[in-house]
Amino acid sequence: MHIHRIPRHAPGYTILDNGHVVRKHSLSWAARGLLGYLLSLPDGSREDVRTLAAKSVEGRATVARALRELQEAGHYIRRTHRDPVTGQVRTVVSVHEVPVTGKAVHTVPPLPATPAAGRPGAGPTGAGTREALP
Repeated sequence: MHIHRIPRHAPGYTILDNGHVVRKHSLSWAARGLLGYLLSLPDGSREDVRTLAAKSVEGRATVARALRELQEAGHYIRRTHRDPVTGQVRTVVSVHEVPVTGKAVHTVPPLPATPAAGRPGAGPTGAGTREALP
């Protein structure tokens, strides 16, 4: 998870922007509180619905709903990538104090095409044949 804050603040404190976080009336109290908590985490933290719900009195449904709300508002961005070598899918999450404009991209690139077994690859015409020299 990448945390994007406005300026650098003193360590051990979290300073939240009133307009973008604390008094953003388009967000529920649960979403504002969760955003405040996420912004207090160090860069590189790994949190998901399960771990967040385990640290709170709210259940998974409430945490999931608040994360969806933050995602729709542009504060919580999830990008999914597929490793072209292993095919493993990985999700990268970033949390923004100031919302990101536009829709977040949630795409998984397709795996590279593998040649069909038993079919020869395209090669130069006549490859492997002996030609007469002039």
